[in-house]
Amino acid sequence: MAIKISETGLQTMLSSFLSSEAMLLRLYTSDVTPTSTTALSTLVEVSGNGYAEVSLSGTSNWNITAGTATLTAPVTWTFTGAVGDVYGYYIVGASTGNLIAAEKFATGPYTVATNGDKITVSITITVA
Repeated sequence: MAIKISETGLQTMLSSFLSSEAMLLRLYTSDVTPTSTTALSTLVEVSGNGYAEVSLSGTSNWNITAGTATLTAPVTWTFTGAVGDVYGYYIVGASTGNLIAAEKFATGPYTVATNGDKITVSITITVA
């Protein structure tokens, strides 16, 4: 029989994971549907025209309850010019550079064509 982890245990695990290393949230332009074996090299990061990765340091960026972590606020990028099609976002460890997670936009890609175009990301991580 498999061990069952309590809600408090799940919350503790998420808190430990999210505070173990600063993480960087990035957008990508390659037409990739991430899987558990996706290589970081296949996710081409957006560059230029007002884009910058966003640091997610520690647990202060997250609301954590019973196996679910949600960003405390959505992250919005406002662009100063064209970057083309943006297919999704991914998270890497700031010190290790390891790919932690990635998601392709369900309704994307989003085309960033002009000054003032925006992309907003809300993230929920669930451990069951």
